[in-house]
Order: sequence, then structure tokens, then C-alpha cells
Amino acid sequence: MKPTIQDLHESGHYRLVDSFRIDEMMQFLARELGITPSGQNVPTTKTTNQKVKAGLRLAIIFIGSLTFGWFVGTGMSTWLSKDELVSGGSQFLIGFLVFFPLITVHEFIHGIFFKRVGAPRVGYGWSWKGMMAYAYAQNYVMNLREVAFVAAMPFLILTPTLIVVWVLLPAYGVVWGTLLFLHTTGCIGDFVLINFWRKNQHRSMFTYDDVENESRTYFFECIS
Repeated sequence: MKPTIQDLHESGHYRLVDSFRIDEMMQFLARELGITPSGQNVPTTKTTNQKVKAGLRLAIIFIGSLTFGWFVGTGMSTWLSKDELVSGGSQFLIGFLVFFPLITVHEFIHGIFFKRVGAPRVGYGWSWKGMMAYAYAQNYVMNLREVAFVAAMPFLILTPTLIVVWVLLPAYGVVWGTLLFLHTTGCIGDFVLINFWRKNQHRSMFTYDDVENESRTYFFECIS
């Protein structure tokens, strides 16, 4: 049985692990990728090592996204397409523009699965500081496994959908390849949350969002 918000803050059985404003989410993601937040006092040698490790992580994610979203897609286009109805440059522009409404679909999928795990109230927002759209479950306590489940669903739904559409409409391969690349790259934050669950499976951790009152996300760990 999951604790209530009051239990997390007042029972003495839980320890606050992290808390940040919604528009500071990028700092949390950067830290999970190994990038030291600005203003943190860390010895120079350690900071350098962290930067090297963070750069390698980002490079792996970027190359993986590029490979999945562009190389694989371009190969499918070459295999399936006989005639190009629209020039490659125009298709790239179309794909780039369609990506923005696709972000809305992405967040809506998060919202659907917040509901599936039991969240009574779901909301959506945009952070100008973080330059990101987000969905949230207002004041609903979740464990990390539920967080990972919700985080994974847009990728698991939209990626096969784009591939199927590519097969059905191969002449617009550059559009689908662009969307696959941009969307997969845009899922980096979701991948980080999935990895956060993976590396903390040995801990009993809970999180909740209070966007409408405090604009904050909280992470607690059970200590007794």
C-alpha cells in the first residue's frame, strides 16, 4: 500500500531525497546524466571526470537516437520507396513542423497512462525556462516503477506507429525519418526516468507532483 502525501512528510518513515521546481527538471535530468549542476562545489579533477562521463552518455544517447530515427528509417525508405513525391528538403521541413503537434500527442499519452496507474487528476504544462512540455499527476503518489511505465509509453506507442505509417507511405520517408529522429531524441528525459527507476530498484522510493500549488516534484525514500 502506497503512503499518502501526509505520510511522506510527517510520519518519520520517509526521507526526502530530492525536490525541484518543474522548470528545473532539466537540471535533474542533467544530473542523472552525470553533468554537475552549476554552482556545485566539486574538486576540479572530479568535475573533469564527470564532464567526460556525461559527454560519453550524451554521445551514446544521441548516436543511438540518430541511428534509430534516421539510419534505420532511411534504409526503410530506400527499400520501400520507388518514387519521391516531395523533395527531401521539403519533407524534412514538413517533418520538423509536424514534430511540434506530435509533442502534444506525446504528452497526452503520458496523461492517459497517469490515469491508468490511478491518478485522479492529470494536467499539462509548458516550461519556458526548461523549454519543454510536460504532463503531471497532481498530488498523486507513485512508486518509481509506475513512473518508468508512464515514461516509456509514448516511445513504445509512437515509434511503432511511425514505422507502420512509413511502410504504408514510403514515398514520404524523409518525413517519417525526421519525426522518428526528433521524437526519439525528445524521449531522452523519459529514458533518464526509466534508468532512474532501474538503478534505484533496491530502494523503496515514491514521488509526487504538486504543480498547481508549489510547482514542485518530490522524491522520498522509505527508511523504516
